[in-house]
Amino acid sequence: MSTTLPDRNPASRGFTLAAGEQRMLRVAAGSRCRVTRGELRLTEPARWLGERVVRLDRVLGEGAEHVLEQAGWVTLQALTDGSLLLEAPASLASTVRGAWRAIRPRPATS
Repeated sequence: MSTTLPDRNPASRGFTLAAGEQRMLRVAAGSRCRVTRGELRLTEPARWLGERVVRLDRVLGEGAEHVLEQAGWVTLQALTDGSLLLEAPASLASTVRGAWRAIRPRPATS
């Protein structure tokens, strides 16, 4: 008998925003943003570029994905009604637990 692990990351969060709504979220480095509906503007966490602090903006349409390189606060602004799925990167502990489940000895069945 084989078991499969769920595909869904337990650290995933979904957000629905109305057109014009804005929200700030704290994210971990390596988090993946996936727009499931509508069009959103994503402003990444502040970073140093030379001697200046800059924040990069990008517009993400339906189906677009973006991985955030830095941890910090992001701003989401809905250009149209939209939804976003934010997936945090797997922690070392969850990776080790998943590996253990895959290789652990199984009880004998008759």
